[in-house]
Amino acid sequence: MNVRRILSLAQSGALLPYALGRFATIRRLYSRLNGLRYPLDRRQNKLAINDPIFPQVDVSQAVQELRRDAVAFRFDLPAAIVNEICTFAREGLCKSSGFQGHRPFLEIESGQTAEGQRLAMAEVIQPLDCAAIRKVVESQALRQTCMRYLGYQPPKADIRLFWSFVSNLTENERRQQFQTIDYHVDIHDFNFCYAHFYLTDTDARSGAHVMVRGSHTRKPLAWLIGSARKSDAQIAGRYAQEDVLTIEGPAGTGFLEDTSCYHKALPPLENKRLLLQIRYH
Repeated sequence: MNVRRILSLAQSGALLPYALGRFATIRRLYSRLNGLRYPLDRRQNKLAINDPIFPQVDVSQAVQELRRDAVAFRFDLPAAIVNEICTFAREGLCKSSGFQGHRPFLEIESGQTAEGQRLAMAEVIQPLDCAAIRKVVESQALRQTCMRYLGYQPPKADIRLFWSFVSNLTENERRQQFQTIDYHVDIHDFNFCYAHFYLTDTDARSGAHVMVRGSHTRKPLAWLIGSARKSDAQIAGRYAQEDVLTIEGPAGTGFLEDTSCYHKALPPLENKRLLLQIRYH
C-alpha cells in the first residue's frame, strides 16, 4: 500500500478497520462489543416474521447459510417493487466519476456522455426518495437476518442504486472508475452484511456478481496481510471451482452476502445492469 493510500485511510478514520477488519477473530470480538452497545431485541427474535416483501424467507435458515457460505438466497423482490424502482432509476439524476455534477439517466443510458466520455457506472442519487426502496430497507425479514448474523442492531445502513453499462473500456479504465472487476474482500469496516438486488435480468454477460462460497472464513494467513485484491489465477489455485459462484437471475433476484468473502463484478458485455445495494454495518 502506498503512503498516499495510508494517509487517505487515516484521515477518513478507516485505517484501523482496513488493517484489522480482515481478521475473523477481530470481527467476532467487534460483534460481541457492539452487541452490548446495540443489543438485539430478543422478544422480536422470537416472533414469527410475516414480511409482505419476502414471505418466502426463513430468517434462521438464511443466517445459517450466511455463516456457512457467506451468501443467502431467496430474497427475491416482487415484480411491482422491481418496476417501481426501475421507473425511479430511469427518471432520476445520476452521478459518476466519469463526469462532473449530476445528469439525467436518459442522457447517459448509452453508457456515454454527450461529450464522448465512456462510462463504467453511474449511481442514481437520493435512492431513499423512492418509496419502494424504503419498503425494502424497512423489511423485517431483511433487517432481522442481517441483525442476527451480525449479532447486533447495525447503526448504519448505506443504500446505493447504480447502473453498470456495456462499454469497451479497458480493465484499467474500469478500475479508474471504481468498477470492482478484480476479486477482493471488503475491509472498509469491522463488520458488515450486504443485500444485493438485480433490477434487470442479469447473467455472466450482463454484469453478474461472482463470489467464492465460504471464503469469508477460509483464507490463508498470508492473504490476510497486504492487498485485499487477488487475481483470477490466485483464486482458482486456492479454492474449488464449485465454490466459485456466478450469481445469475431475472430482474428481482436478491441475495445477502458477507463481503469479507472474495468477490467481484463481471463487466456487462451485452446488457446494462441496474443494482440496488444495501450495506448494514
